[in-house]
Amino acid sequence: PGDSVSYYIQATSDLGKTALHPIMGSADAHRFYIHQDTIDEDTISVRLAEVQQKVRLFPNPANDRLTLVLTNFLPGAVHFEILSIQGILVKQLHVNSSQEWFRTDIPVSDLPAGVYIVFIKNGDVTIKNRFVVAH
Repeated sequence: PGDSVSYYIQATSDLGKTALHPIMGSADAHRFYIHQDTIDEDTISVRLAEVQQKVRLFPNPANDRLTLVLTNFLPGAVHFEILSIQGILVKQLHVNSSQEWFRTDIPVSDLPAGVYIVFIKNGDVTIKNRFVVAH
């Protein structure tokens, strides 16, 4: 809480005009989309939209299933890897999403009680979260 990072986006036109745009955000991973509105010989104007990928895991601790809700992800392939706390791969799941949000239930009743780490890979971004299985 309270930590922030300053991002600066520099845009340059074909004519060599440059503009610097400061962006403020939390210390979490961000992806920025830059849309060119107008570029002429006198001005550069760009719109910036900050998109932060988010993951919700519930219930935590889980008993028979773990629900994952992903928002602000790139449509396409999403890969899930679940590792035990010892680093052993115990489950994999590969899905394709046609939207920027996704929800799935992962069965965990076959996993022994304990702490696990789920790695969620989408494009060039990997997000890691911990969860507990308690039977």
